[in-house]
Amino acid sequence: MSPVSTITEKMTRHLVKWWRNSQVSHSNSLSRHRALIVLRQSPNWEDGTSILEGAEAYDRLIGRPIGFSRGFIELWNKTFVTTYFQVRQNLKEITLANFMAVKGADCVRLNELLEKPENADIILFSDDDDWFSPMIVKELEGVPTEIGGVTWPSVRYDGAFQLRKEIYCYTNNYAVLAPVQKDPRWVELYAQHGGADACFHQHAVVKAKRIGSLLSVTNKHPASTVTIEKMLAKTPGRDGLVQLVEEYVCRGMVNRPVPELQWCEPLAAQAVELFASLKTR
Repeated sequence: MSPVSTITEKMTRHLVKWWRNSQVSHSNSLSRHRALIVLRQSPNWEDGTSILEGAEAYDRLIGRPIGFSRGFIELWNKTFVTTYFQVRQNLKEITLANFMAVKGADCVRLNELLEKPENADIILFSDDDDWFSPMIVKELEGVPTEIGGVTWPSVRYDGAFQLRKEIYCYTNNYAVLAPVQKDPRWVELYAQHGGADACFHQHAVVKAKRIGSLLSVTNKHPASTVTIEKMLAKTPGRDGLVQLVEEYVCRGMVNRPVPELQWCEPLAAQAVELFASLKTR
């Protein structure tokens, strides 16, 4: 079964319905949320025209030369039958399915949280292609009330699982707790991982706790902007993209997670299957 059929149209409709219901339930709730997963900037990947129209703004946001994003997207679409937009949408659906499996968490988009800040005992930020342990909320409950933030080891997945040794707030290996949310600027300060790291570690403006559990994975897949940039700098053009996909799939076929990461094995398998299904033009 192909990864496109793994995330079926029925599943997609269910994910959309779940996301809307989750937002309605947390907006109507009078009680404090147990946990919120906050999805950072995430476009409608199915609308390729709008994404290309906004490519220059994205280049400015990430500090790249104008034309950078459009260039690699167009190169991808000339190289593979499955468009860049379709691949990213499938990855997003895998992630949303993972969010559904996180026990005790509701979800909200970052732009909505910026417009109408809400509080929760635990706030988790994520991109639309990364994963959380289904038990992350339970793992983080019970932290002393004076603690404002928690970090844990970051795991990078590029077909193989790599444990990062640095103590740093990467994409999704940190949580913001109640004391931090007393600052009216907390969403702006902590939504992006660089800002969170500055508050947690560089300036130590919040009391943070480090735990050893492996509670999240950042997926450095072949359609990741940074991954593509690094490969094209080494092997430009079509050959670089094909090599990037082949290496991810080859690693993914033979590597298995350590026992503490067993929760993400089905997610990794779906991602590998997605890239294994790509056909060149």
